[in-house]
Amino acid sequence: MVSNTEPIPVKRIIRRMRGSSQSFMVQGTDDRSYVMKCADNPQGTRTLINEWIVGELLMRFGICTPQIRVLVLEGTTEGMERLYFTIGDTERNVEGRFHIGSQCPVSPDTTAIYDFLPSRLLSRVINLADFASVLVLDKWLCHIDRRQTVFVREPDPDGSSIFKAYFIDHGLCFAGSRWELDVRPHGMYIDAGVYSRLNLTEHTLHALSALHIIEEDYMSDVVSSFPQEWLSEGDDAALANLLESLQRRRRKVASLVEQCVREISSRGVSPHASPI
Repeated sequence: MVSNTEPIPVKRIIRRMRGSSQSFMVQGTDDRSYVMKCADNPQGTRTLINEWIVGELLMRFGICTPQIRVLVLEGTTEGMERLYFTIGDTERNVEGRFHIGSQCPVSPDTTAIYDFLPSRLLSRVINLADFASVLVLDKWLCHIDRRQTVFVREPDPDGSSIFKAYFIDHGLCFAGSRWELDVRPHGMYIDAGVYSRLNLTEHTLHALSALHIIEEDYMSDVVSSFPQEWLSEGDDAALANLLESLQRRRRKVASLVEQCVREISSRGVSPHASPI
């Protein structure tokens, strides 16, 4: 089962976002807010496919990640004059009709979304185990960037602050537009102290077990569910090769994760810390 692929028209371009892919905050005709990554962005259209595949996998693993949707630009979209990429000293208009949207978990107009939490607040994150699960996936998928996360405050009956982490920005999995797996992956969160707040070894072993029961048919369904307009000449064959490489790579993920756990431990962060 893959995400709802019914395109959502973009009603309004709200503002530009930070980041190398030059995304945009937009509002859909469903009145929800999305971070829209556009086709032919400076990181390449393949990064939209990466976002789609990895977003689906995270949801399959039960990892907290925003819903991904296909967004469509129509001639009636308000604020189209904001839609351009800045490349050096030049500007290039956004082209194409179908783009990808990461649905904001809350309304950014009424609720704060934090792109970082101080270390002292990490113990208040209610889904810390997801950091271990996504670490396993990022090693398998050859994520060459740091793991990006945003946090949303959750209601707590006792009045204290608790947060939920949402894992975002998967465009640099598969080594970005290169669609290669034979490079050194990264995938760790910027504050390695988060790993000391859960039993990293136990949780990564659980995620590794889940990884090995992902069916090939499921992966085929995922890669056939995004708009085919995102594919350029030669991408069909390259994507088929990537899927075959992913199947083979499953056998080496355990050693990659074990090495990562040792590296974390060598920094003085215990991988066997008790859960909060």
